Formats: sequence, structure tokens, C-alpha cells
Amino acid sequence: MKICLVIEGYPPNATGGVSIYGQSLAHGLARQGNQVLVLTPGPLRGISSFKPSMEMDGPVRVFHIPLVNIYDSYRSKGIPLFLKPIYHGINLWNPAQFILFRKFLQEELPDVLHIHDIYSMSLSLLDAAKCLGIPVILTLHSLLLLCRKVTLFRSDGSFCRRRSIFCRLYSRAIQEIMSNKPNIVTAPSQFLLDLYSQHGFFLKSRKIKLINGIDIDHKKYEKKNNKNFNILFVGRLGKHKGVHTLIEAVRRIQGDEVRLHIVGGGDYKNDLERLATNDERIKFYGVMPNSELPFLYGMSDVTVVPSIGFEIAPVVITESFRAGTPVIASRIGGIPEMVEEGHNGLLFSPGSVDELEYVLRNLISDRSMLEQMGRNAYDSAKVYSMKSHIEQVLNIYKSARESICYI
Repeated sequence: MKICLVIEGYPPNATGGVSIYGQSLAHGLARQGNQVLVLTPGPLRGISSFKPSMEMDGPVRVFHIPLVNIYDSYRSKGIPLFLKPIYHGINLWNPAQFILFRKFLQEELPDVLHIHDIYSMSLSLLDAAKCLGIPVILTLHSLLLLCRKVTLFRSDGSFCRRRSIFCRLYSRAIQEIMSNKPNIVTAPSQFLLDLYSQHGFFLKSRKIKLINGIDIDHKKYEKKNNKNFNILFVGRLGKHKGVHTLIEAVRRIQGDEVRLHIVGGGDYKNDLERLATNDERIKFYGVMPNSELPFLYGMSDVTVVPSIGFEIAPVVITESFRAGTPVIASRIGGIPEMVEEGHNGLLFSPGSVDELEYVLRNLISDRSMLEQMGRNAYDSAKVYSMKSHIEQVLNIYKSARESICYI
């Protein structure tokens, strides 16, 4: 089968969870004997760059397609604010991008087009595929179609309980343009599928929960019995990630044996460092290469996901499970579909320092419970095997090809 994956960012140029997953999916599909090509955004470098550039990532052909608009999104620093709404308005259905997409798809003629979110690429991609009779699978990884900022948080850091008229019009425009064009819509959590349905999206498209796959050929890290209790956070340091809740909870717990390791960067980092001032038990690592993370997951006693904003299916949870490390997480979004209370982790109310402190204290004093949850976490990782995930994806492709029906 000839498969075209559309991914917003592709390693090594991007290192986010969706990018890493997308690369693993591409290689997994190629190992099954499929011809795999990836379409990802690239900068516009003059007229000559209108044709997508191509490079090889092992057996996978990666095409970088330029984004044609009133300015280059890769060089948007210093662009006047009034131009940005115009840019995004054009990008909803960009005729220039439609021409590029259609030409590319005509030349390659993939059997299926599998889109992983659409952020910088125009929705005209869907129409380009429709014109050529190519079935489309859309995998949702975020709240992007509901919130341009993706987080449902306002600029002042407060949670957006009622979207502005602009945001509602933006979502409505996307609904009208997409108009159930994807044959099949998947998402790694039922929470996300239900949320989009509640807002009127994809009402006639077939919807399937498809949990993200990971490679589980890593050996379980044998934890050494030591006096320290290591707590790990991995992720972007934005306010919606709730790291301040974790720092405050740790600071309440006395004892030099407690260690908090914070990995990641972001615009909230300086505030968090100030919050952790004079507590030498809290260490900030900054952004780290993905190759170094398995060691940190393995040496940690627990991984904490303290988000106060909706999470879909955090890769950090599956990576922690793969290392045999249980997860303490906020009871929000799609997280409860992954973390089973008392089995492979524990849950607490989003933003509750008291509850998180209580959970941490219990695990520090009850090592037997911690060890049992660690064993269960490792077993839980097998559910996310990339091998079984690839089989599910191929079955979805087959179903889409057998029932091409655009509404």
C-alpha cells in the first residue's frame, strides 16, 4: 500500500510527542512492506521552492512542502499583529496551497492520506484529496480545531470557560470547510472524540478511538533501592501544565530524600525557578534529547503529570509505563483513560496541592504499593505496542479504501 502521512513537524526538525509518534508510525508501516511518504511543512525560499523538497529517512521519503501566504510562518518574528488574523484567515482555505497539494497528490497518488492534526497546513488539503478520490483519515491529537492556542487558556493564564466570539467563528469556519470530508476520524482518547462531537464536528464521519503506539523493545529498568525518592516531570513549562502545583506540593514535604527532576523548557520556566528558589532538591534540566529520557524515567520512582488544562493522551505517560514507573496525574481530559487509580498510578484533582502532597506522602511511606504499581505500569505499556498499533492502523486504511464516501 502507498501511504501518505501528513505530519506538522518531523524529526529531527521537531521533537514533540506527535512528531516522535509520527516518525515511529512511518517506520513501522514501512517495515510491513508499505511504501511510506511523509508530507510536512517547510519554509518558502523563493519561486524555486514551490516544489516540495525531498529527503530520505531510512525507507521513508520525507517531503517538505512550502507554505505560501502573505508572510513566511518560519520567519514570523516582528510581523505586525494586524497581519496575523489575515494570515490565518487565508490559511483556512488557501488556494495556493490547494494547487501545490493537488499537484503533489496527483504525482504520488497515494492509496490513503493520513493527516495528523492540521496546524500550519491549509484545510484545502482535504479538498485536494477529495478531487482525486483519495480516502482521508484524520487523527486528532489536540484541541486545535476548537482553540487556536490549543490549550483553551487565555493570554493572562486563566482557563477559557467561555470562548470568545472570534474563537467560535473560527471553529465554525473550520466546521464548514471540513464538512465531514475525512472518511474516518481517530483520536487517542474517547474524551477528545466526544468533545469534538459536542461541538458539532465530524457528525457523519466514522469515529474510532486509536491509542498511540510506542516501541516497547526497551528493557525494563531495574530500580536500585536507595534512600532517595525521585519525582520526574517531563513536558513543556507552560502554566497549563500545572508544574507550579507539583513544586508547591514537594516544598511542603520535608526530607532530603525527596528529589524533583524537571525536564523541559517554556515561557513559564522563570516563574517556576523563582517558585523553587532555595530548595536544592528541585533541579531543572532544560530541554533534553529524547535519547536521554529513558534513563530518567527508569531511575525515577514516579512520574507526575500535574496538568490543569485538558490533556489528550500524553506520551509521557506511556513512556513512563514502558520504564516500569507509575504515574501520578491530574484527573482531567483523557488521562483517566490511561492511568488506572491504584493500579498503574494515582489521580488527583487538577490544581490541588493538598491532594498531590497527600498522594506523594503515601507513596514515600509505602514502598510496597509503589513497587506493585511499577510492575503494573510496565504491563500496561504492552497495550500501547507499536506492532499491534500498526495492525489497527492498517485495518483502518483498508476500511477507508473499501468505503470511500464523501458527504
